[in-house]
Amino acid sequence: MNTVTGIASDDDGNQASDDDDAAVVFTDEIPAIEVTKSADVTEVPETGGNVTYTITVDNVGETDVTLDTIIDNVFGDLDGVGTCAVPQTIAVGASYTCAFTEFVSGDPAAPHVNIATVTGTDEHGDPVTDADDETIGDTTTWRITVTNRGPSAATGVELTDVLGAELTYVTHSGDGAFDASTSVWTVGTIESGGTRTLDLTTTVEDAGVFTNVVEVTAADQTDSDSTPGDGQGDDHAEATVESVAVLASGIIGDLVWHDVNANGVVDGGEDGIAGVTVRLTNLDTGDVRDMATNSDGLYLFSGLDAGMYEVVSMGPGDGFALTTVGSFTIDLADGQSFLDADFGYAAVLPATGLEVLFFLRAGVALLGAGIATLLAARRRETLVLRAARIRLNLA
Repeated sequence: MNTVTGIASDDDGNQASDDDDAAVVFTDEIPAIEVTKSADVTEVPETGGNVTYTITVDNVGETDVTLDTIIDNVFGDLDGVGTCAVPQTIAVGASYTCAFTEFVSGDPAAPHVNIATVTGTDEHGDPVTDADDETIGDTTTWRITVTNRGPSAATGVELTDVLGAELTYVTHSGDGAFDASTSVWTVGTIESGGTRTLDLTTTVEDAGVFTNVVEVTAADQTDSDSTPGDGQGDDHAEATVESVAVLASGIIGDLVWHDVNANGVVDGGEDGIAGVTVRLTNLDTGDVRDMATNSDGLYLFSGLDAGMYEVVSMGPGDGFALTTVGSFTIDLADGQSFLDADFGYAAVLPATGLEVLFFLRAGVALLGAGIATLLAARRRETLVLRAARIRLNLA
């Protein structure tokens, strides 16, 4: 706000003044990031194999953002792992990308899922966070076969396979060329009686029965019993896949810290406490999971179904007292990220029975010493008086 004041006078020396002000309101710029996690392969043998994960963080907000942590619920703190390192400052509209490689193995019936969670702050200290997951093994491969029944060669053949919202393209192999951005498979020429094949691999993003439809949409020659792109005829085919379960993606976290000033708020310069056990209980099923905080005091429970949960900090041990609530009850929605379950601890003086007993004994000992000193002083006084009396009697 600024104010302008005007002062004037007439030829008789009379003065007059007036002022007015104008205000400019500053609006807070909202930080926002978008995390994308991908893998270079989506399937490995049961015996395992190396998987390279790539994490990209896009600054989609209105202010520059500084990334503080990159945490993977399976592989832990990624700072210094592969090419990942924090802190990183991302300007508005810019992005940060890093990659790391880990060995993955397991049961084919239980796909490996891990979640990367990124946290940061803007220039005013406003927090920002986002997470993304990657699944290894939960894929479906569609085999598409097209045959030329003759009597002559077919040229300029193209097929279109448009994936629905529940199906995500992963990779492909086979004859011709497939453009994932347009879903067009360019086959080219098929001799009479010849066959061309394309294997198209996708992930299934939801539970249910999903249909994949493919059809010839272009050819240089006329097909006597079908029309390209009309949704029917022998140049049109479809297949279905059933996904019977959805991988849980809910997460709960996030910090156990040393609350130096005991105000219940994470202030600058206050560090996380490593090795603190945090217990998560599914109140619907009774299942219990324990996790220890990492070197930065962070923890993250992931792959959670929707439901009611309780998260409790078991504490860092003697010498600390809670400055926040000791437990959270969370009604977790499907796919929700709850990253506000923070626990603060302040250092306190010991107050156990052992210390009280020690000081009690010390006090009694000091009291006894004082009484003994007093009695000794009185005894010395008595001896002096007696000696004086003796001397007087002799005189």
